[in-house]
Amino acid sequence: MRRKFFGMVAAVFAAWCGNSNAAPLTVCDFENYAVGTEWVLWRNGDGEIASTAKVETDPANPNNKVLHVVLKDWGCHPEFILPTELRGKALTDRYQTVRYDLYRSTEEVDDWKQFAAFIGTQEVYRDEGYPHQGDKGKWQTKAYTLKEVAEDNNSGVIRLGIHHNNSDFYIDNIQLVGELDDYITPEDGETLDYCVKNSSSSYKNISDNIYIPVGQTANVRTSRYSEWTGKVAGGGTLNIYAGGERSYIGTANSKGATYPEWNAMTGDIHVFPYKGMEANCGFYGLLLSSGTFQPDNIEASRGNTIFADKKVVLHNGATIAVESGTRGIRIGELNTEEGSVLDGYYKKSSANSYYVIGANNTDAVLAGKIYASNEGNKIGLIKEGKGTYTITGNDNNISAGIRLLDGTLVIDNDAAAAQSGKKSGAVGGSGTVFVFKGTTLAGNGNVAAQTEVYGNVAPGTKNPGTLHIANYAAASDVNITLHPEANIICRVKNTEEHDLLDIKGTLAYNNKTQDFETSEKMPRLTIALTEDAKLTVNDEITLLTATKKQGNDWGFRFRYPKDYTWVVEQRENTDGSYSVVAKVTSLDYSGQGEVEDDDDDTGNKGEYPDDDWTADMTDDTPLRTYAQKLGKNIGMAVASYRYDCSRDDGEAGLAGREFNIIVGENEMKFDATEPSQGNFNYGGSDAVMWVADRFDQEVRGHTLAWHQQVPTWLSKDGKKNDHNFTKRELLDILKNHIFNVVGNYKGRIREWDVCNEVLDDDQSIVRTDPDAYKLRPSIWATYIGEEFIDSAFVWAHQADPQAKLYINEYGAEFMGGTKTEAYFNLVKRLKASKLPIDGVGLQCHLTTGELDTLKLEKNIRRYADIDMKCIITELDIALANPYASDALDIQAKEYGAITRVFLRNENCPSMLIWGISDNHSWRQNQPLMFDSNLKAKPAYYNVHAQLRLAAEKMQEDSIGQISDNDKAGIPVSVIRMNANGQIVNTAKGLVIEKRIYSDGSCKVEKKIYK
Repeated sequence: MRRKFFGMVAAVFAAWCGNSNAAPLTVCDFENYAVGTEWVLWRNGDGEIASTAKVETDPANPNNKVLHVVLKDWGCHPEFILPTELRGKALTDRYQTVRYDLYRSTEEVDDWKQFAAFIGTQEVYRDEGYPHQGDKGKWQTKAYTLKEVAEDNNSGVIRLGIHHNNSDFYIDNIQLVGELDDYITPEDGETLDYCVKNSSSSYKNISDNIYIPVGQTANVRTSRYSEWTGKVAGGGTLNIYAGGERSYIGTANSKGATYPEWNAMTGDIHVFPYKGMEANCGFYGLLLSSGTFQPDNIEASRGNTIFADKKVVLHNGATIAVESGTRGIRIGELNTEEGSVLDGYYKKSSANSYYVIGANNTDAVLAGKIYASNEGNKIGLIKEGKGTYTITGNDNNISAGIRLLDGTLVIDNDAAAAQSGKKSGAVGGSGTVFVFKGTTLAGNGNVAAQTEVYGNVAPGTKNPGTLHIANYAAASDVNITLHPEANIICRVKNTEEHDLLDIKGTLAYNNKTQDFETSEKMPRLTIALTEDAKLTVNDEITLLTATKKQGNDWGFRFRYPKDYTWVVEQRENTDGSYSVVAKVTSLDYSGQGEVEDDDDDTGNKGEYPDDDWTADMTDDTPLRTYAQKLGKNIGMAVASYRYDCSRDDGEAGLAGREFNIIVGENEMKFDATEPSQGNFNYGGSDAVMWVADRFDQEVRGHTLAWHQQVPTWLSKDGKKNDHNFTKRELLDILKNHIFNVVGNYKGRIREWDVCNEVLDDDQSIVRTDPDAYKLRPSIWATYIGEEFIDSAFVWAHQADPQAKLYINEYGAEFMGGTKTEAYFNLVKRLKASKLPIDGVGLQCHLTTGELDTLKLEKNIRRYADIDMKCIITELDIALANPYASDALDIQAKEYGAITRVFLRNENCPSMLIWGISDNHSWRQNQPLMFDSNLKAKPAYYNVHAQLRLAAEKMQEDSIGQISDNDKAGIPVSVIRMNANGQIVNTAKGLVIEKRIYSDGSCKVEKKIYK
């Protein structure tokens, strides 16, 4: 066709980050072109163009003009000049999507076609395959995400459309769309007023998306009852003027648990009170919420992260409060002014609210009040990040405690004023302060709460000073417990200016490390000299005082400066008080400071060797063959609802070939087996058993008592007693269920997960009560009590005395975690109660980078010490970064590492993978050993390698032993196969038995076993 130059709709691109509101870039809407205008077509490749494109009247609207495209050639697309000065990568940084309207002619025959787009000659989008292009004879809007344009691509032309050689369609309204196109950009200092007089039945929705350029400020007023659902972006400053106590950042319907995306906001956020509309609100500030929060496992928690990387300043008169439940609010940097309030739940209840602060690694000051204003609630602080946070308030009560995970916390309230005014001080006396390894508690104020020290205590601030462990409000003793890693660091300038830790209470020692291991090390006390220190012989400096020291069987390990000669005395006085006094005995350096410490060694997660699975990529021996030689079980979770379990190929066939033990993913759970009370359905579980029977596999039963996947006739959510069952009725329901389900498969199921996930995620109680554990709220635990666990094990054993019985849990895999310790405590209690429990399950739902083989193996081995099996029940390892070039190799190494742990420990007879292939996993990011095409991944090959190597080593050791005895004709191994040639672990029915002897001979027999 004849090419013709054409004009475009004029468009002026406003500079991004300017004051104008952003909008999609209209490439062409054809209104400025006369009907009949021929359009330029471009072909991807050489050749003549038989296709046509012409401006015509809209077939659905005679008042609109569109482009009619008739394709006769592959790779032929309309061409448009870009009305913007942006080129290359800058273009797709600004606009990530192309959008256009498509009308397919009713004459079209083929529905399955491909869309493609090009900037210049660079392809920036192409459909995968040939998707259905939608209904004919109607307009539809299409949108496609563009690939990044190359830096050196300076083309100002876009070509796009259907890729086909027989297509008839119309297009209109071609636009390039950016992420921030629907944002409003207020003038610098402008106030966006969303404050209206309303009630709890008429929340004001702040749905506008707001962009604040760097160097500019936007002021936003909220209503007393408001829900902020719009996005905020930019590097400027956002001032929020809160008009009352129900200013949700998030939806009111979710009570703030569903909150908007503010990831693109990099500027500071300031919160002020606004009383211009309502003068008598309960408070003026923000109301936040989250999913269920685990204070001892932040990364696994569903905390509120809207401010996770933001600097937030809470100003005088403003409040941040939290909704009910156990909630966690993560704030990158939080500063609070005097007169502000950091609060918990705003009503009387028993809610626990946690503020996780410091991830920005910056310093901050908390000068406002920190407390739960309503009775029964608690508030806690979790300090992360390398920065230093300073608490200066004198009326705080951080009743859910403080966890110091990283950096430094300075307690710098006015201790003298707290003492004279009987104030609660910086912390209050209700919670517990945990100073974990690598962190520092410092300051000149007073800590009124029980304190557990695994890290450093360094009295004073920039200059030497006194840190008081004292409760002035209650005039009661405060206990401080030092653990083996603890280090009290006292600086000395002279006899008048030095650090002092003053304990108005008991100083105790606990030999449990932060990871709950027993240690013989004593805590340290380190003497450090200031740069201008000046001391003389016989100078005495008191470094620590306590009302009482608990126990006479411990003392400090002293660490000295590289100056002077010292004598340090631990004095126990006649009134029972205790003090540590350092004395200079010589001005000459004695060498006392040369002692090296290993206490600050952070350790490692175990070394992963440079595994080589090359040979295993051509070795078609199934995993189960090697596992059976080793006397081990390698298994996986079968999901009959995801694929056809009756087939001998596909997923079921792969499961049968590779694994010698299986478990139903959902088929044996309560809702599946007893969908209505007293009526049992074994369709799904029978499908699992059918797979096992066909492929000669053993079966794990999962699970009898769980708080999830219970039928609605029992509980709507597994927690509430919606139907008001009595305790006796619930026990009868559980008993009847166990006897029916276990009894139905008596003698056929090897082992059962009797109880699953019974522990609460927050097990911080074990830090102060070493034998404790806390059950999670559930229909069973809340309305029966702990005896439901004991009863379930007894009933399962009665229903099938031969079945092995397990308890199963997640988040309890690695030594050192509070939940891991609580799980061990629970199991010890069950065993001490002489219940029929044979072992524990560790689920091992992991993400690459989390595996710690040292801590996992220590955990498994301590169960062996109490004569308990410890198996890996639900292993999957998701990719932390699926796009990394080495992601699958990292995953493979971790699968191999955990396999070695499994093989090394006799009390770990089984390892099961939670699913067959990535597309059948309950998790994202490719966590399993086979991909969606059932192709083996590196993870499979490394598991195969570890099993193979262990089996080969065992065979070498076995042959060596026979050779030493020089006994010819002795059986070296016996292999049993069924009639299909599959190796069997248990001899049943017709079996082909192959015996291999030490002299190299072999004998094959057919046998029938009953």
